[in-house]
Amino acid sequence: MTFARSALCALAVAPLLLLAACDDSEAWHRLSPGWERMQVQARAETFGESPVFTDGRAMRTPPPETLSRQAEDVPGDEQPDGGYVATIPVPVDAAMLARGRAQFESVCAACHGIRGDGVSVVASKMQQRKPPSLHEPRIRALSDGELAAIVRRGYGFMPALASTLDARDRWDVVAYVRALQTSWETRTP
Repeated sequence: MTFARSALCALAVAPLLLLAACDDSEAWHRLSPGWERMQVQARAETFGESPVFTDGRAMRTPPPETLSRQAEDVPGDEQPDGGYVATIPVPVDAAMLARGRAQFESVCAACHGIRGDGVSVVASKMQQRKPPSLHEPRIRALSDGELAAIVRRGYGFMPALASTLDARDRWDVVAYVRALQTSWETRTP
């Protein structure tokens, strides 16, 4: 019985002795050499000089025919002076309306309704504020650029859709919404 007890005590004390033998005093205070190098590495200021290149400039000219990450082949919804584009800046054709309809039906119709009248199952469940009909005079009075900006940034409870719809898709949706509004206007009561 005493042998079993002493063996049990030895087994319990052994891990404590092993832990006491570890020296972790520097492990938590000193960075690994890889990270240390990252913190103290030499770098050039954006518009500064650099001895690495023969022309002495730190900034490099992009290779020919490349686009920046932000470049889009379709103009945005805002003008340089901060105002909105009055009309859709790309030609509207049947293909654009078809793309706009597809995007509208998959992204917008859940809330605004398939006809854009604000009647949908989702809208009926919204208690605080229902999505507006896109045929209301105040919505119709918005410029095409304002509509595209609302799709991009969101408005009220409507989320921003910039990550879902790129600039081309937004203009397609605006063109389709304008077509919906025109068809609503010409329908017989």
